Amino acid sequence: MFLNILALGIVCLTIYFIIMFEREKREDEIFNYRIKQLFNKPYKDGINVVSNVNNFNTQSFYVNRVIDGDTIVVNGGHRIRFANIDAYESNSPMHLHIMNYMVPLLQGQNVNIDIRGKDKYGRLIGNVFTSNGLNVNHELVKNGMAVVYDNYCDRSSDEYRALKESERIAQVYRLGGWGMLLNRPEFDRHNY
Repeated sequence: MFLNILALGIVCLTIYFIIMFEREKREDEIFNYRIKQLFNKPYKDGINVVSNVNNFNTQSFYVNRVIDGDTIVVNGGHRIRFANIDAYESNSPMHLHIMNYMVPLLQGQNVNIDIRGKDKYGRLIGNVFTSNGLNVNHELVKNGMAVVYDNYCDRSSDEYRALKESERIAQVYRLGGWGMLLNRPEFDRHNY
């Protein structure tokens, strides 16, 4: 009797894991389809082939330190603020998750940055790309670790639409902060 119940439990768990695997595969297919629809280009191997547009002053830097989810320090002591996004602050439950993602990805690495200008604090504003072309700004939004900073975006641009679509997908699949039901970072800024 016990063995029958144990066998039934194992069968149920196996079926559950098969269903979850198929669901995750289907979600990936939906995401890739939406990206293809938006830009008529594939999104594969973690490289966003859409956003690597060099309309701005692109420069290479070495990342000395990751400050938080949307600010890094590069060679020469320059602080770089990621353009068009806002990441969770240091006392947010998401902060450790973001840092665990950002530090291995960027710290001690060479990056390319499309510099857009400077903010009121003197930081350079730009889109950050890893050496293999990964758009870090988009990856943070796509994984729910940052949100689109609507107030500072050109809402008529393709880049803005791509970021908003990534944000919407992160919301639908409850990724990152969306799964933790956190407020958007700008609403919590007064607490930091």
